[in-house]
Amino acid sequence: MQKYRRRASGREKEYKAFELYFIQGRDYGEIAEELETGKNTPRRWVTTIINELSVLLWGIDEERVN
Repeated sequence: MQKYRRRASGREKEYKAFELYFIQGRDYGEIAEELETGKNTPRRWVTTIINELSVLLWGIDEERVN
């Protein structure tokens, strides 16, 4: 679902970072280099997708928890 949402909005690199981190076990530095982004960008993208998935899967909204 997240992959298709990102593709539809032209943000495929964000999902690619998520895949590289969780599926391929790459670290954020490697991901930043491969995707030609800033060093903190992959961490931000992965965190955003995790937060979105948390809401979809478990109804956990980080903003409401804090």
